[in-house]
Amino acid sequence: MTPTRSATLSLLRIIGIALIVILLLSYIVWRSLDYIRGPRITIFEPAQYISLATSTVTVHGQAERINNITFNGNTLSIDETGKFSQVAIVFPGLNIFTIVAQDVFGRETRSELRLVGTMEIPL
Repeated sequence: MTPTRSATLSLLRIIGIALIVILLLSYIVWRSLDYIRGPRITIFEPAQYISLATSTVTVHGQAERINNITFNGNTLSIDETGKFSQVAIVFPGLNIFTIVAQDVFGRETRSELRLVGTMEIPL
């Protein structure tokens, strides 16, 4: 039996609507991936466990998908691209700096930077 013209148009209409729904759902999932992934912290410099012979170090990094961020408990400022820079005091021995970020849903991530201070403090 050959399909009628109206049956063919109905089938094409259903296929068109299905394609639009599939494209719309794909777009929604693609846009939601950032929210699903949660916050992320990347420290560019200095590297982990590097030895420093100075009393201060500038920590550079970037935070993504965050609502607020702290460096050792103090609020950290970021620019519009999420990059941050923070000067920290380095004491002799092992120094641990903690960066904590939270997104709008309350999910939290933390990153610890460990540095070794080799500068002697004069008495």
